[in-house]
Amino acid sequence: MTKKLKQQFNKNVVLGYFNKFVENVHDKINKLRNLTETNYLLGLHHSRLDNMSDAELRFRIVLFLNPQHPEALYQFAKCLFIRGQKEKALANLKKTLVLKPDFAEAEYLLCVITNKTHIKIIPTSIIEDYFNLAAPRYDNEFNLKTGCTAAKDLITEVSKHLDQKKIYSIIDLGCGTGQCGKLIAQKFSTNGLYGVDISENMLNIASAIQKSNKPIYKKLVHQDYHSFLTKTRNKYDIIVAGLSIHFEYSFSSTLKEMKDVLNNHGYIAFTVEKSIKEELDATLNKNFENFCYIESFVRHEIKNAGLKCITMTQTTIKNEVGAFLCICIK
Repeated sequence: MTKKLKQQFNKNVVLGYFNKFVENVHDKINKLRNLTETNYLLGLHHSRLDNMSDAELRFRIVLFLNPQHPEALYQFAKCLFIRGQKEKALANLKKTLVLKPDFAEAEYLLCVITNKTHIKIIPTSIIEDYFNLAAPRYDNEFNLKTGCTAAKDLITEVSKHLDQKKIYSIIDLGCGTGQCGKLIAQKFSTNGLYGVDISENMLNIASAIQKSNKPIYKKLVHQDYHSFLTKTRNKYDIIVAGLSIHFEYSFSSTLKEMKDVLNNHGYIAFTVEKSIKEELDATLNKNFENFCYIESFVRHEIKNAGLKCITMTQTTIKNEVGAFLCICIK
């Protein structure tokens, strides 16, 4: 073998070893990335099942593999907060916001922990996670026996303004497990009852409700109500929103969106939680992940939306927790 051929041979051997080394490195990186992602998804799964110790372990593994993972840092902080480790939760949230300054969920949780009052909206994912987790126990926790008359009172009140001989098109906005929908199906004649909710787990329960061996909902839509209201081209006679629009400090923009998909002389019937702090327009209820309001502010929001309030009374959510019940026309 000539010297030139030997040099070329040695070069090819070295190149072969180098390529193999690179392939091994890429393989290990991919495996590490898969291990990180797998543990993150397992952490989310345990978190949604309320298995916080198991969730915390998975997020710890993710952060061991990748300390700069902002989503895992946030989820880890949430686990710590739920388990009562407030200071550690704060420290991890601050790290999260350094890595991802526009992280709405982390900013929201930081405000909740530090009791800041400038929260104006609850992030959609927070609401979705809350109701997905609450779905299996929701109807047992919120019913007439526990003092929850909100759904019954809302449908009874709006029915007073309707012609029982007329057939109505109705949206149950934030339909949840179908508590309002079940009562609507009993009291009204409809040519289509549509349910919209952000929680897939709540919709799964609502989908099982039947009347005369048929589902009470013509269609169930898994979507947040802002997206649904701004994209639908249909018009409706009645929009019912039972405890489903109080996730923003100001909800007049939501009422406007509802009004835009309402037929002339249509009705909007909604309930929102009542505040016990009369000095503030709205306050955050950390237990239910929603805002609660004083009466004058609710009236202001209705007026600001260009609606006329024809009924405003009070009902109960659970035990002594109150809510305002409002019937409005376009």
